[in-house]
Amino acid sequence: MTHTVRQARLKREYADLYPWLTAGIWEVAANVAEKRLLLLQRQPPPPALATPRPLPDEHFEFRGGFPRRVARHGEQTSPRFGPEQSADSP
Repeated sequence: MTHTVRQARLKREYADLYPWLTAGIWEVAANVAEKRLLLLQRQPPPPALATPRPLPDEHFEFRGGFPRRVARHGEQTSPRFGPEQSADSP
Protein backbone atom coordinates (compact mmCIF):
# COMPACT_ATOMS: atom_id res chain seq x y z
CA MET A 1 0.00 0.00 0.00
CA THR A 2 1.44 3.37 -0.98
CA HIS A 3 0.85 6.67 0.74
CA THR A 4 1.27 10.15 -0.58
CA VAL A 5 3.47 12.69 1.13
CA ARG A 6 1.87 14.10 4.29
CA GLN A 7 0.70 17.65 3.70
CA ALA A 8 -0.45 20.43 6.00
CA ARG A 9 -2.57 23.48 5.28
CA LEU A 10 -2.71 26.40 7.70
CA LYS A 11 -6.26 27.40 8.59
CA ARG A 12 -7.00 31.03 7.70
CA GLU A 13 -8.08 31.97 11.22
CA TYR A 14 -4.55 31.17 12.50
CA ALA A 15 -2.62 32.97 9.74
CA ASP A 16 -1.48 35.76 12.08
CA LEU A 17 0.31 33.19 14.27
CA TYR A 18 2.41 31.91 11.34
CA PRO A 19 3.49 34.97 9.29
CA TRP A 20 5.98 32.85 7.33
CA LEU A 21 3.19 30.65 5.89
CA THR A 22 0.40 31.37 3.44
CA ALA A 23 -2.93 30.16 4.82
CA GLY A 24 -4.96 27.83 2.64
CA ILE A 25 -1.99 26.45 0.67
CA TRP A 26 -1.01 22.77 0.97
CA GLU A 27 2.66 22.34 1.98
CA VAL A 28 4.79 19.28 2.77
CA ALA A 29 4.06 18.82 6.49
CA ALA A 30 7.62 17.74 7.35
CA ASN A 31 9.03 20.91 5.80
CA VAL A 32 6.58 23.14 7.67
CA ALA A 33 7.26 21.34 10.97
CA GLU A 34 11.04 21.54 10.49
CA LYS A 35 10.88 25.28 9.76
CA ARG A 36 8.70 25.87 12.82
CA LEU A 37 11.07 23.89 15.04
CA LEU A 38 14.02 25.93 13.74
CA LEU A 39 12.15 29.16 14.45
CA LEU A 40 11.27 27.95 17.96
CA GLN A 41 14.97 27.32 18.67
CA ARG A 42 15.70 31.00 17.93
CA GLN A 43 12.80 32.46 19.87
CA PRO A 44 10.43 31.01 22.48
CA PRO A 45 6.85 30.76 21.24
CA PRO A 46 4.08 33.08 22.34
CA PRO A 47 1.52 31.31 24.57
CA ALA A 48 -0.83 30.69 21.62
CA LEU A 49 1.88 28.61 19.90
CA ALA A 50 3.20 26.73 22.96
CA THR A 51 1.95 23.26 22.03
CA PRO A 52 3.47 19.78 22.33
CA ARG A 53 3.17 19.25 18.55
CA PRO A 54 4.97 21.43 16.01
CA LEU A 55 1.81 21.60 13.89
CA PRO A 56 -1.25 21.61 16.16
CA ASP A 57 -4.40 19.97 14.76
CA GLU A 58 -6.46 23.03 15.65
CA HIS A 59 -4.23 25.29 13.51
CA PHE A 60 -3.70 22.97 10.51
CA GLU A 61 -5.54 20.55 8.25
CA PHE A 62 -3.69 17.42 7.11
CA ARG A 63 -3.90 15.00 4.20
CA GLY A 64 -1.91 12.07 2.84
CA GLY A 65 0.97 10.28 4.50
CA PHE A 66 0.78 7.67 7.23
CA PRO A 67 -1.73 7.86 10.08
CA ARG A 68 -0.30 9.28 13.28
CA ARG A 69 1.25 6.57 15.44
CA VAL A 70 -0.13 6.39 18.98
CA ALA A 71 2.52 6.23 21.69
CA ARG A 72 2.52 3.27 24.04
CA HIS A 73 2.53 3.95 27.78
CA GLY A 74 5.73 5.78 28.73
CA GLU A 75 6.94 6.11 25.11
CA GLN A 76 7.57 9.50 23.56
CA THR A 77 7.05 10.06 19.87
CA SER A 78 7.87 12.99 17.66
CA PRO A 79 6.54 13.95 14.23
CA ARG A 80 10.17 14.48 13.19
CA PHE A 81 10.66 10.71 13.11
CA GLY A 82 9.15 8.09 10.84
CA PRO A 83 6.77 5.39 12.02
CA GLU A 84 9.61 2.91 12.58
CA GLN A 85 11.72 5.30 14.66
CA SER A 86 11.36 7.03 17.97
CA ALA A 87 13.30 9.84 19.60
CA ASP A 88 15.54 7.20 21.26
CA SER A 89 16.53 5.53 17.96
CA PRO A 90 20.14 6.06 16.83
